[in-house]
Amino acid sequence: MTDDKHRKILEARMNAAYNDMEKKRTKLSRIIQKIKADPSLNICEDEKVLKANMILSNAIQKYMRLEKLVMKDKSKFITK
Repeated sequence: MTDDKHRKILEARMNAAYNDMEKKRTKLSRIIQKIKADPSLNICEDEKVLKANMILSNAIQKYMRLEKLVMKDKSKFITK
């Protein structure tokens, strides 16, 4: 696999991870807004929020790992 092809694959994976992270962030935001609208719900104890937050956290970590790979890969190209 050529370096350029490898870089394009990494960038595509990073873009997909970013889009996935943004979708999950939006979903979490909607859940939080729904809970804020109903004061009888406790945002800290709501299982949906905790689960969505965990999923979002995992998506952010995945994106950050891919971003590090892309940055490392780009620095390799710059030094060549």
